[in-house]
Amino acid sequence: MKQHTPQDTVQDTGQDTLELADASTRLGISKEALRKRIQRGTVKGHKVDGRWYVVLPGARPVQDAVQDTVMDRDAVNMKIEIARLTTLVEQLTGERDYLRQALAHAITKTLEIPEKAESLTGRPWWRRVLGG
Repeated sequence: MKQHTPQDTVQDTGQDTLELADASTRLGISKEALRKRIQRGTVKGHKVDGRWYVVLPGARPVQDAVQDTVMDRDAVNMKIEIARLTTLVEQLTGERDYLRQALAHAITKTLEIPEKAESLTGRPWWRRVLGG
C-alpha cells in the first residue's frame, strides 16, 4: 500500500505544500490563525494521515504579499506615530511660548521691585539691607 504524501494531492502548478506549522511561519501568522483561514476557505488546506497541509502559491509571491502587508502595517503605524508626535510638538511649543512670556513678565516685575522700594523709602535697597 502506497503512503500518501502532500505532493500526491497537488499537481505541479508552482504551488508549495507545507505542513501547517511551516506555512504559518512562512506567512508570519499563528497556526490558529492559519487554521481559521483554512476553515473560511481563504487558504487551501487538506488533511493527510491526520496532519494538516497548506497549499501556498510559490514562495516568492507569498513572501512579497506578506512583505507588502507588513510594510502597509508599518506605514500605518508610522503615520499614527507621526500624527501623535506632531500633536505633542505643537503642545510643547505652546507651553514653551507661555513659559517665555511668564519669565519675561517675572523678570520685568523683579526689576521693578528695587525702584518701587526706593521710591517708598527714599533710600536704595542695598542701603537698607547693609545699613547706611
